[in-house]
Amino acid sequence: MRINSPVADKNEAIANAWLARVAEFDLPEKPRSRVESIALKHLGGQSCKVTERFHGGFNYAFRIQREDGGGGGRDCVLRFAMPGYVVDPVAKWKSEVATLRFLQERTRVPIPRLVASGITEGEFADLGPYILMEHVEGVALDRVLQQEGGRLKERVKPDLMRVLYKDIAVWYVDLFQHSFPKIGALSAKQDEETGSWTFDVESAPVTDKLNAIQGYGGVEYKGASEA
Repeated sequence: MRINSPVADKNEAIANAWLARVAEFDLPEKPRSRVESIALKHLGGQSCKVTERFHGGFNYAFRIQREDGGGGGRDCVLRFAMPGYVVDPVAKWKSEVATLRFLQERTRVPIPRLVASGITEGEFADLGPYILMEHVEGVALDRVLQQEGGRLKERVKPDLMRVLYKDIAVWYVDLFQHSFPKIGALSAKQDEETGSWTFDVESAPVTDKLNAIQGYGGVEYKGASEA
């Protein structure tokens, strides 16, 4: 893909400005991070503390430790989509929240529990949409199966391979029981009376490739496709 340099430079500047804004609330040398208050309102008044910060190509996240051991004692992750690196953070957030809810409500696929989601307000308004989910300890599958260079390890135990392939097959079979009339991003709506959730496809897919086309190529894409 040919990069549109002015568009890419503009988005890089947006990302850097957002990271600078985050730094105003979260100074590692301070005893407490002000970002903790975003998570605090969703934890029933349970005290919490930022213990780790990390980010990838699209998200910036805080690991939140529950200090009094309540709520099962499991840490949480407060995650933001980074503007600039993500062309439309709100669309990404809506799709991810809907997908997490769908997997929790309609499948047996194991995922971190969604604790809360929202769009920041007040002094944090510039940070945008966020997801608060439980942190799950584990080891990445590629570390178990692959060696340096991406090749499969020569001495992976057959019993381990059988378990992995069986689990993945079960999850795929579960997912293939569901279908939608269009190809695109999931949306979720909750019935106010029953509390039940319904899911549909109402907007364009939110994918790495489309984000790159928009963010680096300057090409705008909208609309869901008929399946």
